[in-house]
Amino acid sequence: MNIYTRSFIFWSLASDILWETDDSPSSGEHSMITLPGITIHSKIYESLASLVYRGIREQDNCAVIAKVLKQDYPSPQDLTRYRQEYEITRFLNIEGVVKAYSQQDYQRTLVILLEDFGGEHSPVG
Repeated sequence: MNIYTRSFIFWSLASDILWETDDSPSSGEHSMITLPGITIHSKIYESLASLVYRGIREQDNCAVIAKVLKQDYPSPQDLTRYRQEYEITRFLNIEGVVKAYSQQDYQRTLVILLEDFGGEHSPVG
């Protein structure tokens, strides 16, 4: 794993932490999401702000990561921050940096589809 990949992973997961007061896993139960054209296989990370899933995009059998805001009714500020995260990530065309494929509405929130490079979440510390 090169420095750009590690930096992006840290930045992406840290972006949740920056907007939270506690990054411990939530005790609330959330079921797997259902997205059109995506087969979700597993939840790989959970913070107070978001849930991160691993899946396959059915049209081309491409491995993807789905990052979704966790709140049922996110604030306008949270939605704006998520849109900005997607836009920034989408334009980072640097070798070794995870690519942002798309952003879409999901129920009353947003989901970002990212390239899955096969990495695993490990706690910082």
